[in-house]
Amino acid sequence: MAENVVEGLQAEGVNKIVLLTSSGVAGALELASQVSGVDVMIVSQGNEIFSNTYADADNSYPLFQESAASEPVLIVMAGEHTEYLGRLGVEFDADGVLADWDGDVIRLSRYIAPAADVAEEVAKLAEPVQQIGEMVIGKATVALEGSWRACGVSECPLGNLITDALRQHTGAQIAYINGNGFPATCRLARSR
Repeated sequence: MAENVVEGLQAEGVNKIVLLTSSGVAGALELASQVSGVDVMIVSQGNEIFSNTYADADNSYPLFQESAASEPVLIVMAGEHTEYLGRLGVEFDADGVLADWDGDVIRLSRYIAPAADVAEEVAKLAEPVQQIGEMVIGKATVALEGSWRACGVSECPLGNLITDALRQHTGAQIAYINGNGFPATCRLARSR
């Protein structure tokens, strides 16, 4: 399937392709070796850390794999829980093939000062979202469990609520949501 998507993009003139995969590192390595035309793969599933700096890293950053066309494919991953931020710089040759690259992850902490202009923009955009988030739109008499332990392996209350809302809003007969996509459990709060 990935090969068909890549070929479709290439038919439209795209020659630099970044693929996001949730198949884990082993799956990314396998896919990278079987498909031609993908330049970078970002692994979103797992907790491995790729780094050239940190001693606890599982692999170097980026991880290199040769494609089916014997071209480089770079695979990156930055752990989980937003503990690290990845940075990858790439250069391509005239044919659109990776020629040079560098990068690593940065461990995020409270000691890294945010860029003032970005923080200002985030605060401006967050204000109306926060107001919406404080709006009472309904009541639940049970905790709406949304943890990975509950929703990642079976049906769960928060998943039922979201999919029922999707069905009602769209008129669809069936709705599905990835159990890994919930931000958190909705805890019971005192009445307002």
